This record gives sequence, C-alpha cells and structure tokens, in this order.
Amino acid sequence: MHKQVVVIGGGIGGLTAGALLPKHDYVVPVLEASREWGGCAGKFQRHFYTFPVGATLGMGFESGGIHERINAYLGLKLKRFLLRKS
Repeated sequence: MHKQVVVIGGGIGGLTAGALLPKHDYVVPVLEASREWGGCAGKFQRHFYTFPVGATLGMGFESGGIHERINAYLGLKLKRFLLRKS
C-alpha cells in the first residue's frame, strides 16, 4: 500500500523530501509555483543579470556533507570536482 504526501514548494527542502520519501513507499508530487525549481537555492534575475544564490552555493559539498549523505542514501554516484585558482 502506497502512502501519499504532497510537498508544496520545490526549494531544496521540498526537493529533498520528494527524493527521500519514495524510499519509504510514499508517492510524492512536488508542487512549485515558480517556473524553475530550487527556491532560494536557485537564482534570481535583476534586469539583464542572473545571480546564483542560496546556502547550497557554498555549503554542504564537503566530504561527508549533507549532499554526499543524501546521494549515498539514494544510491547516487556523482562525480565532484574541486576547482582551484591558478
């Protein structure tokens, strides 16, 4: 028997819930009012300029960080690259 949870908001929290809950037999539609996913972890535009914003811009990517733990839980193998200034 499937349970259903409706997630309202496609920000980082809503998308994480939408990815994790199906592992526990939930059907999870994610509803988002914006035309793009990501919420405050996404980007915003002012005039002709686009700005990346949000906590995920610089946090959680460290070894053992939240993104690595969620990917491991979901069984995802992602390559990561460390870009260094020369």
